Amino acid sequence: MRQVTATSTTQSWENSFYKEWINFSTRNFPGIKEHKSNFQLFNDTQFRDLFRNAPAVVLVVNHAEHKYEFFSENVKQILGYDAEEFYKGNVEFGMSLVHPADAQIFSDQIFPAMFNAIDRYKEAGDVKKIRLAYTFKFKRKDQVYVWLSQHMSILEVDHENNPLLSMYFMTDINALKKDPRLDFTVSVLDETGYYNPVHSITYPDAEPLSLTVRELEILKLIGQGKSSQRIADELIISRHTVNTHRKNMLEKTGAKNTTELLSLSLVKGLF
Repeated sequence: MRQVTATSTTQSWENSFYKEWINFSTRNFPGIKEHKSNFQLFNDTQFRDLFRNAPAVVLVVNHAEHKYEFFSENVKQILGYDAEEFYKGNVEFGMSLVHPADAQIFSDQIFPAMFNAIDRYKEAGDVKKIRLAYTFKFKRKDQVYVWLSQHMSILEVDHENNPLLSMYFMTDINALKKDPRLDFTVSVLDETGYYNPVHSITYPDAEPLSLTVRELEILKLIGQGKSSQRIADELIISRHTVNTHRKNMLEKTGAKNTTELLSLSLVKGLF
């Protein structure tokens, strides 16, 4: 995919995007107090070394203090920045590197959907069961914007189920991303132990990924490397039915083959 060279942005824009996030957080999760993480692993040398050569950047955000509790050092390999730059600048620095056009979409559309989803499951006491996935363009150290996919899950909550700590996995998907739209997906951990998408949409055109429950079920099994026959046996349906669902998914998504279908599903956070 063609890479886009970054242009300069103003400090006022950088601050406004960060402040918009703070406003949503304060409005939806009032009363969050200063919080000290109970995850002592963040300071463990072996834990930090584990992520040093990982293909995804791992970070943990402290929502009470709006700071990074942990940032894996492999961010240097993927985005060019030292982890220390994120610790120093905290979340405001990280958000200043999001493409301005994408930041506007987040402020206008994704933030409301994101915080509404968290608030809905917070009321039910299930906020730790949701996973949010979204894509956006991010400015690397060399001033080039690249597409990233970020998956978020909540690690710790307070007595009112407000999120205190969230973990994020950030992956470079520049080679996989084939369109200019931002994807946003809400998935929920069900009783079978799988995360199932309950809301998936793209911006700015807001076209949903209209896969049926059965298609999503088959897609997950395909992603696990299972053949059509094995999927048929597991779901107690015919192999012909499985192949028909595969064909329909390719047509709906515009994917040319199963590999591209799986890549698209990864980008949209369906796994």
